[in-house]
Amino acid sequence: MKIIMNPPYDKNLHLKILQEAMKHSDDVVNLSPIRWLQDPLAEYKRGSDWKKFEDIRKHIESLEVIGAAKVCECFGIAWGDLGIYRITPEGGFDCKSLVKCPQWAVEKIALHKGMKFSDKLLKTPPETGSFIRMPSVYNPSGGNPRHQLMTTDLAKALNVRNEKTNVVYFGFSTDEEATNFFKTLDLKVMRYIKYKISSVHLTPFNLLPWLSGYTHPWTDEMLYEHFGLTPQDIQEIEKEIK
Repeated sequence: MKIIMNPPYDKNLHLKILQEAMKHSDDVVNLSPIRWLQDPLAEYKRGSDWKKFEDIRKHIESLEVIGAAKVCECFGIAWGDLGIYRITPEGGFDCKSLVKCPQWAVEKIALHKGMKFSDKLLKTPPETGSFIRMPSVYNPSGGNPRHQLMTTDLAKALNVRNEKTNVVYFGFSTDEEATNFFKTLDLKVMRYIKYKISSVHLTPFNLLPWLSGYTHPWTDEMLYEHFGLTPQDIQEIEKEIK
């Protein structure tokens, strides 16, 4: 018996329903989100859906991706990419092919030792010192799913308090440090990581590394050395980011 389904989407409810369907059929066709397969950090997260639903992953025979813009156009929902799964006992689909951030970039940059970018997020601007305000916006409905990390206007990002948008803050001791931080985010290494997850409903804050300090400006060459990138790694970044 073949089961064809479009389960409700509520956190990982669709995966639980799919898991149950697999008990009643050896040929299941399913339409549901694929974010859990696209997360480049899934293998490193304790209790991630990637680990919890390994039985589903191993039995995916094929998966056709429907992009977030098309999903929004057809269904009027902002769930990111959906997938048409076919689940059979044989499986065989390479789920790693859905992860757009390459393994070397995850291991060398996103999982770089030291404090993480996300650990420095502040809900309100600091009482003293300087800060950078950063809009955190996800917008899959315009045909170009992306995270807008911040304005390109330094003056607007530096010590502006009254912007009507969803924001987070980063605090610094001086304006110079805040400026160096701002400029670092436009370097090729950082843009490469942001680019690689721009079509996944994930916050780049989880992937961007917090550098050892911002008392001095950084350059791409300094970051290549800082992360121990190989000539091949550097070549890929230079090819992707102009």
